[in-house]
Amino acid sequence: MLDTVANLPQNSVSVSQRVSTELGNRSDTVAYQIRFEGTANEKTRLKFVTDGVLLREIGNDIALRNYSAVIIDEAHERSLNTDILIGMLSRTVKLREEMAKEDPSVSPLKLISEPFLKIFFLFYYCVPELRVFVWI
Repeated sequence: MLDTVANLPQNSVSVSQRVSTELGNRSDTVAYQIRFEGTANEKTRLKFVTDGVLLREIGNDIALRNYSAVIIDEAHERSLNTDILIGMLSRTVKLREEMAKEDPSVSPLKLISEPFLKIFFLFYYCVPELRVFVWI
């Protein structure tokens, strides 16, 4: 099972390779997924993806049950995909909190992002109870 998905709009492959190199003997736990190519397997714990791939995953499973955390990077480089992704994730986080209340085996989804994104979620999407962890 995957733990964390990191959304990087443009450089998922190179960042994945760099993190993999830095981890040394645990490099098999890092993977990437782009449109027609990916390296994820059963050992993967951290997967770097593009906006489109993460949107497709949300389309297949709105609760993102395969992940315990989502990292959003480069959100300041606004695009239609990024805006849709942020809106969908705000609903996904709420859904996972509700699911966790009903079923203790389900954990809430952690959203980790750039500092300004917390303010964006609070004011634009009016989600005051949303737990957004700031990644600096």
